[in-house]
Amino acid sequence: ALAALGTDTKDIAVVGTGHPNRYALQQRLAGIRAGLPKSTLLRNIDCDWWPESAFAAVDNLLRSSAPSTKRTHRVTFPHAFICMNDQVAFGTYQALHEHVLTPGRDVCVVSFDGSLLAGWLRPGLTSVSTPHRELGQVAVSMLTNNWETDLATQHRHSQSAEPILISPALTTRTSVSVHTE
Repeated sequence: ALAALGTDTKDIAVVGTGHPNRYALQQRLAGIRAGLPKSTLLRNIDCDWWPESAFAAVDNLLRSSAPSTKRTHRVTFPHAFICMNDQVAFGTYQALHEHVLTPGRDVCVVSFDGSLLAGWLRPGLTSVSTPHRELGQVAVSMLTNNWETDLATQHRHSQSAEPILISPALTTRTSVSVHTE
């Protein structure tokens, strides 16, 4: 997700951080933090993983970031939004639209899940796909292999096993074509 944003993005809002006990959220945040320079401002935007909640949270952020007077031309909203799933990105798009901001032109937007929704949003949403088929194949393989071992071996294996990491795919669309300093 960070690769799509470019290296010059210094102010990023992570939308959908309202459920800290979700494993997917923990792993995504760890990856985001590991890939960012220390100087990057990372704003956590708490909301559920649904469009309505994301719209309200991003709308609130943009309202609080708006310049206080007409003489002030300094923009204080984030340069980029990383959304925890495509439905959160849909709500984020709606809030950006309400504030006359266009993904890819005024701000960057990246999401996770790679759902069909990502290709239908306009401008097209850049999204990291979860490889569901490969995840299923690995799960079936693990179950099948475990059935072939005795219970004691299976228990020892489950206690010492390392996580299995499967690389996702990034589909880059026009929601990230802008790069700001």
